Amino acid sequence: MTHPPTHLEGSISRRSLLVLLDQCPLLPPAEDDDDDIHLHGFPFSSWDWSSQVAFFKLHGYGLIILDMLGYVGMNKPIDPKVYIRSELARDIMDIMDNEGVQKGIIVGHDWGSLPTSRLANLYSDWFSGFRIPVTKKAESPIDQLESIIEQTFGHGSAELEDAVHENQKAYDAYAQNTNNQAKRI
Repeated sequence: MTHPPTHLEGSISRRSLLVLLDQCPLLPPAEDDDDDIHLHGFPFSSWDWSSQVAFFKLHGYGLIILDMLGYVGMNKPIDPKVYIRSELARDIMDIMDNEGVQKGIIVGHDWGSLPTSRLANLYSDWFSGFRIPVTKKAESPIDQLESIIEQTFGHGSAELEDAVHENQKAYDAYAQNTNNQAKRI
């Protein structure tokens, strides 16, 4: 069953939020399951969860997918105080309360991980889990260069200097021989 789009105006903490559920509907949870609350990152919107919605809907999960304050069609307050993580967390708690969510699992991506971490700090008893997708740290450019050098020359850069010095005599002999042959022509 899909709930109709819910528009919460003024009932959330001290400012208004709009929960966009028409594109990404609120789905009631399967029996004894928690709702998943998905928080997108910068510069994205709730639409970025649409592929996950299809999967979770198929498996009977309840979902709340919302646009974060300051994004897409949301209010864009210019006062930085309204973006304090604890205030964003309070807004999400108000949404959960308004939607009758007793227990949830928060999935925070990118900047959505910031209010997710505050929810974990301040309201952990309301949640059975927190998910923050993390990717493997990229190799540093220096390490990448070292790897390329080693693959190309069979030595790392530390050994490469020694290899150049060791082979300098052979190169000089080759160059001398080539010069001598060139003079004979």
